[in-house]
Amino acid sequence: TPHPTPPKTTIKTMSFPPPSLPLGNVSTGSGRMEVLSLSSTSLSAQAVHASTLSRSAAEAAGRKLHVPTLVDEVRARLRSYGEPVMLFGETKAAVRERLRLVMGRIANDGGDVGGAEDKDMSGRGARPGGKDGEGDGRLRREKKVYTVAGQGLVDARRKIVNYARGRARARLEGEVERRKKTRRRLDTGPGEERREDEFYYLDGGDVVGGDKDEERSARSEYEWASQVGLEASEVAGDRPVTGLACLGGRDGAVVTGGWDGNVKLWERDAEAGLKVKPSRTLGEEEERVTCVRAMNGLVLACGTGVAGSVYRCRAGDGDDFAPAERVELRGHKMRLGRAAFHPQGEYALTTSHDRTMRMWSLSTGQEVLLQDGHFSAAHGLAVHKEGSLVCSTDFGGVSLIWDLRTGKKIQHFQGHSGRVLACDFAPDGFSLATGGDDGSVKIWDLRTKSMRSTAPAHRRLISTLEYSASGESILTASYDGTMRVLSARDSSKIRVLEGHDGRVCAGAWGEREIWSVGGDGTLKLWRGN
Repeated sequence: TPHPTPPKTTIKTMSFPPPSLPLGNVSTGSGRMEVLSLSSTSLSAQAVHASTLSRSAAEAAGRKLHVPTLVDEVRARLRSYGEPVMLFGETKAAVRERLRLVMGRIANDGGDVGGAEDKDMSGRGARPGGKDGEGDGRLRREKKVYTVAGQGLVDARRKIVNYARGRARARLEGEVERRKKTRRRLDTGPGEERREDEFYYLDGGDVVGGDKDEERSARSEYEWASQVGLEASEVAGDRPVTGLACLGGRDGAVVTGGWDGNVKLWERDAEAGLKVKPSRTLGEEEERVTCVRAMNGLVLACGTGVAGSVYRCRAGDGDDFAPAERVELRGHKMRLGRAAFHPQGEYALTTSHDRTMRMWSLSTGQEVLLQDGHFSAAHGLAVHKEGSLVCSTDFGGVSLIWDLRTGKKIQHFQGHSGRVLACDFAPDGFSLATGGDDGSVKIWDLRTKSMRSTAPAHRRLISTLEYSASGESILTASYDGTMRVLSARDSSKIRVLEGHDGRVCAGAWGEREIWSVGGDGTLKLWRGN
């Protein structure tokens, strides 16, 4: 039987407004078009949305531009654009970010940003390309600029060469002799099969490889560090204390500096055991003091200002120091980062957020060397024990090694995920330790130019880092409120020191003791058995 034919269905279609109908138009059933204006709320929302898109595009364009860092250059560029140089309550960093936004808007609109190159903040060309100077989209190569050295710099380099030559020879000859002794012991020592590159071995509790005296000293230091505890604590200031150094030549004397701008001397009180005497103020700085260094009766202080100070602490007739003589180190254009003495004894070095490192004469306070090369704020600073090399670190996560004898950069290390805030050379001269924002400690081998080990030491940034005198341990201080003693051989944890109420701003080794200062305004002494 054939299937019945289905009934026909009539579908009625409705006409809709054309797609090009502007937003806000309403089509009525009568065919007439009624146009309704948007409400003030909708118009305001559209304006905010357009402004947000414009700002996002300007920020994206600004991130590809090279923005001046120096304050004078930032202000000059803002004036050239017809913008105010500073708004009420605006910081210097905010002024620079506003300049970046202005330059981004001009570049986004196709205008000229006044000679700013198409670079990222690392200083390298943002786009790959051919040869230098072939137009847009080409890689701009870095240019090395050499200047004629003044007589003061020539004399300083001669002194540094003469100082470093003998010490380098003695250090290398000592290392060769140590390796010969190690090889002989490895060839004749009991126990399992050993490789020549292994450093030391323990067999039944006795050292059978390497220098026995050296290994016993290392074991003794580790045992002492594992028992270190809080011995004394004193209030060092009403505000955070951020600078700390042990003063050589005075048993138990330390120097501190803090946000109150005071540089203070502390001495151990023999009558009260290990307590420390009330402080004596060596001097007052114009800004906060964030770094203090000491060597041979000299105290070097720097902070958030543009100038550092050298205090000469001469011993008086009694037990106290005579009034300190002050020499000012002025020349940086932005706040200082860290400072250090050169072991030769006649010079000091400083880093600054103006991306430079400078060397100064301690006797006159005159600038001897200006070394640039960082693409972001320079902060950390350490001098090789022989005085030939200097390490400076920056907020871009880069550590640069400079040769003071030639003024050339000989190596750079990059591995931290944030700013590198602290560094120190090992006493043996073969290693460099760095720490920073990521809370990790990295040890770099200067001979192989590679990372030897890394360890996640802290939960927050590392403020200071320092090798012990033997080079077997590393002391770190962190904003997580702790200090740690690490093994310099494998970065393993030996001891965690807790006692500060808040961040630990600096730590320093003493004679079989450890000192620390923190954001709680206290100076603490730690000792072991």
